[in-house]
Amino acid sequence: MSAMEDYLQLIAKGSPLRAQWEQLAGNISKIVPTTEQLRDPQQLTDFSTGVALNSPMGGTIRPSKIRETLAGLEARGFDTKTPWYHGGPAVISKWKPPAFFAKDKSDAEWFSKESADWESGYPRGVINKVFLPREGALDVRHDFYKDNPSLIAHLDAAKVKKQLADPENPGYGYKFPEIEEHSPYGSYNNINNTTYIPGFQAYLRGKGYNSLRNMDALDRSELDARIMVNPDMIYNITTKRPSMPRYIKHKIPTSILDKLRK
Repeated sequence: MSAMEDYLQLIAKGSPLRAQWEQLAGNISKIVPTTEQLRDPQQLTDFSTGVALNSPMGGTIRPSKIRETLAGLEARGFDTKTPWYHGGPAVISKWKPPAFFAKDKSDAEWFSKESADWESGYPRGVINKVFLPREGALDVRHDFYKDNPSLIAHLDAAKVKKQLADPENPGYGYKFPEIEEHSPYGSYNNINNTTYIPGFQAYLRGKGYNSLRNMDALDRSELDARIMVNPDMIYNITTKRPSMPRYIKHKIPTSILDKLRK
């Protein structure tokens, strides 16, 4: 039984909270696809995109408006065919550099579960879905398994401080002391965390890059990551409902909607 179902059992009929939940159920139904929409791929696409493009609660989703918005994004250089994903404890409406995104949604789901915060009201974490520009990434994925020589060359050009990770074993690569000064992950020396260093962010932007693209560590494997240093080039397509309880942003099972309507 989910945390939300546990909560619903505490709301008896006649409770002052019941009316609020019944009203909320009506609102939820406007952002949860119907059975017909689930069966019709085109209807579901229009519905999902309309909600993702932040159609007002209760408003009519117009496919023409969706197409107009997507065309505008394409004209600005965004790739609207391939979304990227950020897993974390909360919906993010305003991004700060560096912003890490995974190409594969399942990789972001791993991060969302790892960072889930029960006290924040997101017991399962949140997947933030975005569109990113087609171009503008410094792509160094080809060097990931060779200890990132091309990325290190850029770090040297940006005058980012580096030290041998193990002076007695030079083959162990480098560590970057400035990461600890700026990264929330402290001394964890993942080379991609050099994007937390303000000087390296400024270097990338000065060279015309909006992001770094590299493989990134994930548990015991790697993922295809894009790390944005220009937050103006991130377009949110995560549904935001600030007036609703935070856990409502998850997919709501039909069984719960039925209970709320009783």
